[in-house]
Amino acid sequence: MSMDGYAEASMEASAMDTGAELEPGADAYEEPSYWRMSGTLLVNEGQIQSELSFLQVSIIGDAGSELCLDSIGIASSSRQGESPEPGVQAWWRVMRTEPESGSCLAEEYSMPLPKPVYVGLGAMHPEILAVLAGETDRDSVEGSRMRSVYASMGAAADVWVFGVAETTSEEEVEIDPSTGGVSVDGNWKFEGLYSFPLVD
Repeated sequence: MSMDGYAEASMEASAMDTGAELEPGADAYEEPSYWRMSGTLLVNEGQIQSELSFLQVSIIGDAGSELCLDSIGIASSSRQGESPEPGVQAWWRVMRTEPESGSCLAEEYSMPLPKPVYVGLGAMHPEILAVLAGETDRDSVEGSRMRSVYASMGAAADVWVFGVAETTSEEEVEIDPSTGGVSVDGNWKFEGLYSFPLVD
């Protein structure tokens, strides 16, 4: 379980964005290079409340610009009985909705988020902690809880730790009575610290 390959691609793409102005007559078009996922997950009794949760997809160009950003609803989700990795405390199979008419994910770019996608919350991973340690301007709300965010693009695909989730919701119980594991109840806002490659 590692994001080393994705991290390298993400950092290379970010390094290409020098902030320099284009020369007159230069072509400003960027090729889509990779994508990121963020969103909000409202979890109650270990289950994602689909109607109050969403995923957000952004497509990034080869010069580092955000070419497309839109929110995608969650049609349904189901808690999986087994965690794919020891650090994952909750693992869900998530079925997304289709982009709305007029969305850049429907008309300009191919949707990179598969149906279904697997998403999880778990213990803070060393790679995520290392990224957060380098973001000195990041403000954490006092009393908030944090988790690493995990994802897999298919039931048998690799599992990646790619982001961080934070909630200020009070945790009523530390143990999930339905699973006997760590409770992940809360209103979690998560962001991707690592990017995913675009695939045809």
